[in-house]
Amino acid sequence: MEFYINFQRPLKKQSWGIDTLDLELDLVADVSKESAVNWRWKDVTRYVELCNTTFFSNRDRINVNRASILAKAEFEQVRNELLNYAEISAQSLDLSLLSNTTVLPDDVRKLL
Repeated sequence: MEFYINFQRPLKKQSWGIDTLDLELDLVADVSKESAVNWRWKDVTRYVELCNTTFFSNRDRINVNRASILAKAEFEQVRNELLNYAEISAQSLDLSLLSNTTVLPDDVRKLL
């Protein structure tokens, strides 16, 4: 089973809507209950190309490095929970279960 971690700038409310920027680089966790997590990067070539321009700031690059370390550590802590939830979801996806989680922003939880 795979889990996908997308790196983007934090959402920022503007007068015209919500602003963010996808930082192109993504982290994929290939995992099962029986084995260690196999981590792989997605879109590395595009990320490196953009890092060699002024498209991303140094702060963006540092934040992606920090976030990848934190994401891996946090994923390891909730790994079995996610796998159990994924198994249940595959059988019958009930979005109301998500409304009680702290992972979703409040405004999204209210919609469920």
